Amino acid sequence: MLITEITERKLTKAEYKKRESLKDKYDKTDMKKNFIQQYGQREGEQAYFATITKKAKKEA
Repeated sequence: MLITEITERKLTKAEYKKRESLKDKYDKTDMKKNFIQQYGQREGEQAYFATITKKAKKEA
């Protein structure tokens, strides 16, 4: 099995601001807790932040 490293581009200032805005918005809901319950502590947090980052890139 071949493992390659994946690199992502840096977020723009607008995307970073949008991500922080979404993080503040979703931290007030049960979204993060639901991800952790579904995927476990480590993977849940990773999935939560990946989802927020993807949404920020799409909306910014």
